[in-house]
Amino acid sequence: MLAGPTPCGQQQQPPKCSNRSGPCTASSAGTSLEANLKHITVTLATWDAVWEVYLDPKWARQRLRLYGAQERALEQFFKHLEEDMAEVSMERHGRAKQLVVFFGRS
Repeated sequence: MLAGPTPCGQQQQPPKCSNRSGPCTASSAGTSLEANLKHITVTLATWDAVWEVYLDPKWARQRLRLYGAQERALEQFFKHLEEDMAEVSMERHGRAKQLVVFFGRS
């Protein structure tokens, strides 16, 4: 994390690590009460407007199209993977072993 100004105009400090040999842990050090209150105030002021737009049928259709595109991309990826693995299996074993992949929501 680089030090620098945040969107609220406060100076952001890099994390302090007490143990230099291991990873740093997350901390709220350096976060001011004023910054938290400003964030909460903005969130509460815009909450209803954000949900109104989010629940608009136009955006629901857009999310559905995006989900369908993701599903098609995954399906195509696994289809190519299955074909590639069949080729590898033919080279190694002289016969194609079937690769079965399940994906989706449970």
